Amino acid sequence: MKSAKILKGSRLKTWSAGVLSAILVASSISAPVSASEYADLPTDAKVQSYQDQLEDLRARQAQATEDLKALHQEQGNAWQEKLKLDELINITTQQKQLAEKQIESIRGQIAEKEQAIADTAARIETQQDAFFGRMVDSYTEKKTDYLELVLGAENLVDFLTKFDYVVNILEGDRKIITRLEEDKASLAADQEILEEALRIQEGLVADYEKAINERQLLNNSLEEYIDTLQTNSDIMSQVIDQYVQEQSEVQDSIAQRIEQVRYENELRKEEERKRLAAEEAERQRRAAEEAERQRQEEEWRRQQEELERQRQQEEEAARQAQEAEWQRQQEEAERQRQEEEWRRQQEEEAARQEEEWNNWNDSGWDNSGASSGGDQWTDDGSQWTLDLSSGREQESGSSHTGYDGSRASSGYTGDTSSTWDTGGAWTGDIPEDNYTGGDSWSNVSYSDSYQAYYVDDDYVGGSVSWVLEPGVAYTVSSEQGWRDLYGTADYHLGTDLACPAGTEIHAYNAGTVLISEYHYSYGNYVLVDHGGGLQTLYAHMAERAVSAGDWVESGQILGYVGMTGSAYGYHLHFEVRENGEVQNPRNYLDF
Repeated sequence: MKSAKILKGSRLKTWSAGVLSAILVASSISAPVSASEYADLPTDAKVQSYQDQLEDLRARQAQATEDLKALHQEQGNAWQEKLKLDELINITTQQKQLAEKQIESIRGQIAEKEQAIADTAARIETQQDAFFGRMVDSYTEKKTDYLELVLGAENLVDFLTKFDYVVNILEGDRKIITRLEEDKASLAADQEILEEALRIQEGLVADYEKAINERQLLNNSLEEYIDTLQTNSDIMSQVIDQYVQEQSEVQDSIAQRIEQVRYENELRKEEERKRLAAEEAERQRRAAEEAERQRQEEEWRRQQEELERQRQQEEEAARQAQEAEWQRQQEEAERQRQEEEWRRQQEEEAARQEEEWNNWNDSGWDNSGASSGGDQWTDDGSQWTLDLSSGREQESGSSHTGYDGSRASSGYTGDTSSTWDTGGAWTGDIPEDNYTGGDSWSNVSYSDSYQAYYVDDDYVGGSVSWVLEPGVAYTVSSEQGWRDLYGTADYHLGTDLACPAGTEIHAYNAGTVLISEYHYSYGNYVLVDHGGGLQTLYAHMAERAVSAGDWVESGQILGYVGMTGSAYGYHLHFEVRENGEVQNPRNYLDF
């Protein structure tokens, strides 16, 4: 048994060494190529295929390792169970040996009891033989027996003395024989107990022998099972070694493929760098051309603005001169009206006084020279003269005019620039979203602001188009005209059409694009001139599709709906202007 344990122990050591070797081999495998190492490379089917194979081998190796661990665990459990079984067999064997020793001891005790019984029986027989011998000797030798000894007493004292002597002899013999019989019975009882103990110990020995045989059979089965587990572990270790070898081969393939892809990628990068350099050179050339064009446009715009400023100054000077002339005419008309009113009052007063004079004259007053047109006297005694040709009253010692020189009150406000047509009563409300937050030039005259973009051409004619992409749902979120914008009256120059972002914006009619640029209020907007003084404006675009100077056809895409500039929500701000005046778009399109 001890040699078997040593053999199994060496097997366990061999198994432990195999496990440690497998762990060291697995740890010595080169780290797999991570995806980050070739993340900058273009997608390669071979590398991906190798990666898939590698992942599959890793998964198989992991599963095989788990199975090997399970086998080792199971093998270890079997070894533990076998060690416990070996210990139990040893204990049972020791118990059997102790029982056998007890049997030998009991058998020795039984032999001793048998010998003691024989010795006691011999003593009893010897005692009885001695007793009966004395009896026989007394009769044979003609000696007086105990009865004669008692009956031959000379007197009562002698009789009692002899009788006690005989009784003592007989009693002594009886006690000796009785004690020997009791000793013999006791020895016999002890012998029976020892024989029962012997029988029990023999039964225990048989049971121990049976248990040892059964456990030995189980131990043999465990040894076979452990050998099977060891074989399976060896096979699984070989499988793991094979997976490790295959992974190493796949790793080499991946490294080779990645190196090849890197080389190809470097070639592509070099070509891409050359292409980007050429594009950058072209972009810089175009940027230089665009900068020069913008500089020329800016210079042209500056000249136009200077011309417009001069024109506005001239118009403002003419307007102020016209306003001054109009004010002078109004003052002159008011002065003439006041003089006419004063003359009428003087004539009425003269007629009244003439009537009173006549009445006084009829009463006998002498008022010669009254018709001479000389000096006349008032009721308070002052002298006055009426000059009908001048319409002025002159009083002695003072003079005044009937016209005070102030400007006539005609309701004139001095603002002649507002020429907007509201197109209807203002309701004071606007939608909560998708509207223009505040248009450019909302508080100044459009004709003054856009005079530079007015083109005196004939109207293009032809059919008009709907300004939004056909079939797209929309809502009129804010009408043209006056509205309340956060508690402030605001004049809305166009109509807002709320619709989804990116909706196509189409030209109302054919014409020339006058403006295509970004404005702080309109955002990305386009102004198209259709000739005949008719212009349309499209604001808050997400992207413009035309440039200034382009000719567009009716229905052509100008841009796409957004909410750039001062806008809330995606919508198209659509304006119509005719002869420099803002118009209501509803008069030109059916919404």
